[in-house]
Amino acid sequence: MNRSSIFTLLLLLLAGCASVPVDRDSEALAKLHMHVADSLARASKFQDAALEYGIVAELYPQTSFYPAALRDAAFLHLHPDNDSANDSTGLYWFNAYLTAAPPSPERRTVEVCVHLLDRIRTLRQSLTLQKAVSDSLAAVAKRQTGEILTLSSQAKQAQGLEAELKKVNEELQQLREVDVRMSKGREKK
Repeated sequence: MNRSSIFTLLLLLLAGCASVPVDRDSEALAKLHMHVADSLARASKFQDAALEYGIVAELYPQTSFYPAALRDAAFLHLHPDNDSANDSTGLYWFNAYLTAAPPSPERRTVEVCVHLLDRIRTLRQSLTLQKAVSDSLAAVAKRQTGEILTLSSQAKQAQGLEAELKKVNEELQQLREVDVRMSKGREKK
């Protein structure tokens, strides 16, 4: 277990055992998780930071940190340096943000991100379909190429047989001519 995981478990344990009134306690714990998440994000520990933001979003939805936690969790799930980046998870958090967050200057940015993620998903599905069609067409083309090669080979064989038949017909014609001459020669005798 790494240090951030132990720290997270310790925070969760403390959150479950606290006896301070719920509202103040929730706000304080959410703030603590947000600070931890912010620190992890600054240290480029994006997966752990996204987990911390997720904890705030899941455990403290009644706090003032909830919209920011949703938004930041979404952005970190899309961050290119996050080894566990996932468009679907980012889209989930953005949609939750749009449902929960009041109008703000960032809302339009999030709406654009959601639209772009939906577009990316549609394009990926289209690309997958086109790849399947392309693979299918390649298989058909390969099979037809084999059939064309077979037909070409058969056509060459047919040409060879035709040439041989022509040669045999010529020889047969010569034999008939010889036979006719021989027959005429017998009749004369």
